[in-house]
Amino acid sequence: MHNITDGFDGVTNKKFIRFLQYAKRLCLELQSHLYCYLDQR
Repeated sequence: MHNITDGFDGVTNKKFIRFLQYAKRLCLELQSHLYCYLDQR
């Protein structure tokens, strides 16, 4: 969420899209960590 708010104040749409892509990758990384955690339980 922080990447989205950082990019929202950006000058261009291209920069905002880049921040959205960062946020998406971080969400996928968190999802992966959660799956690993659940598999170990």
